[in-house]
Amino acid sequence: MHVRWSRIDQALRVELERRFDLREPVRLDDDNWSYLPGDRSPETFRAIVGHPLVVWTDGIDRVTFGTAASPPLSARRGGFLAGASPWMARAARAAKLAGYGLMALAVLILAGLALAPVLVDRGWTLRGLPRLARVGIARGVPEVSPEAAGLFRIIFGAGVVLFVTRHPVSADLLPPYDLAGALGPYGIVVRWLSLHAGVGRALGPWLATTGLLFVAGLLTRTAFAGFVGGVLLWACVYTVTTTMHTVSALAITLICLLAARWGDAYSVDAALRRAFRRPPRPVPAIGYGFAVWVPRLVFGVAFLAAAWSKVGHGSEWILNGTVKYHFVTDLDHALVAWGPRLTSYHWVAVLMSASAVAVETLLVTAAFSRSAAYRLSIAAATLALLSGFALFQGIVWGGWWVLLLAFLPWERLRLPSTGTIGVRAAPAAAPSFSRGQVAVVAVLGLQQFVVSCARIEARPVLSAYDMYSSTYGSAEEYEHASNLVYRLVVFDGERASSIPECPINDRAAAQVPAAAGGAGEARERVRALLRPCLPPGRAPSAIVLEGDRRVYNWTEGRFEWRRAVDVIGPFPAGWLYAPNGGPAD
Repeated sequence: MHVRWSRIDQALRVELERRFDLREPVRLDDDNWSYLPGDRSPETFRAIVGHPLVVWTDGIDRVTFGTAASPPLSARRGGFLAGASPWMARAARAAKLAGYGLMALAVLILAGLALAPVLVDRGWTLRGLPRLARVGIARGVPEVSPEAAGLFRIIFGAGVVLFVTRHPVSADLLPPYDLAGALGPYGIVVRWLSLHAGVGRALGPWLATTGLLFVAGLLTRTAFAGFVGGVLLWACVYTVTTTMHTVSALAITLICLLAARWGDAYSVDAALRRAFRRPPRPVPAIGYGFAVWVPRLVFGVAFLAAAWSKVGHGSEWILNGTVKYHFVTDLDHALVAWGPRLTSYHWVAVLMSASAVAVETLLVTAAFSRSAAYRLSIAAATLALLSGFALFQGIVWGGWWVLLLAFLPWERLRLPSTGTIGVRAAPAAAPSFSRGQVAVVAVLGLQQFVVSCARIEARPVLSAYDMYSSTYGSAEEYEHASNLVYRLVVFDGERASSIPECPINDRAAAQVPAAAGGAGEARERVRALLRPCLPPGRAPSAIVLEGDRRVYNWTEGRFEWRRAVDVIGPFPAGWLYAPNGGPAD
């Protein structure tokens, strides 16, 4: 990548290069430098782009904060085309992409040739393609009675309401540093909510009210639409301080379910219609099955995207036994502590990595299978995977667990009729999906394809599901990629005092040199972060940040600290205080 710095001295530039893991620096002209990025995580790229001393970058996608589609190339260092010019490297990349395109075109042509005789025999024309799409999408959708759909609404809705109400949010208490880092429409929403405390405080009662109305089936469609809108606002606030992966699949599911028909039985609406003798419009049984099928499809698509993020560029994630490193990352939160010991055997780590990818890949097939036994077996494997997350990493994302309810055999429920009967129809003979439902499914697949290819993240719903997709070739590489935790050290003359009870993350620490140099926005952020850590009374003469790294001792099976791996400073401390030089009140 190329970076243009803003009037930066050599010492500070070298320090920032070390912090951002920018390797092999080559000076292009006065302020422009070329680097080979060692840490290519979105967090690091976002920190580079947002740093006040960085004027311009080439090679970073400003939307996804990943590697740009056409980054500047470094000099060749061997390989099949050793010594080749940059245009030859770009031509090789273009040839590879063209090959992928030809392969996709060949698959489409072969599929068309295989289907053509069948379509001609059945009298299909181009006008029949929408109907063909509806038949294809309907494969695997269960034929569900309105009573079973109503029962699913009650159980699934209660699970979602319980999940969101057990995680209350308060927009007016969001950290200013995190708010400043929120981008795009998402950032506009969360900052607006932080400024309108009344709206944030009303969010909890709104979710409880609309959610209970939906579960009870009173004004079912209206109540559900209001509940979904509230959940999206709740998710915006909730994901400011945590990963969006906890709720993104659930949020997309709720959006897709706006097209579902599941309030015709076991609902207040159905009781009122019977009392006033106003039967609902008959809906084929597969139309009611849409409500049960959508969570299966969304869950499968999300897991398929997660599998692709791990192995889309090679099999190293599996062959390196990468799960053992992620077990260590979350070991403090794990329900059991023997995950790293279990995966200390390389073949066990490889087997567990391969099993995780296999389950994530196969889950989507359950959405298109008509076999209840197959769906239950895949759901059981998914339950085992989620249980592994909980046991070995302490990850219990309630939004994912709720989606598993859809894999139960709802089509086998034969409940007493409440007076509203769905009209059954064979899916292939009379596709019963509405155009709106077909559009929902088509948009779901298209958006996930685009998001996964471009590695887009748009909180709180769009994600490539790249959680835990980083791979490490060795324990040393994993250790080097782990984040540093900085301690504040204050100097009173020659006397230094460490303040370990005030840890500072690496993103905030990266702002300190710019803040000390006079950058206004960075100075305000850092001042608000460090002031509470400073001792009362006499102002220190200087400050230093010492970066420590917590590493895992694989031999002894325990964590230990490596102190002062990185040092930022010293800097004069006067700018941290009030303009008169004394401690701020």
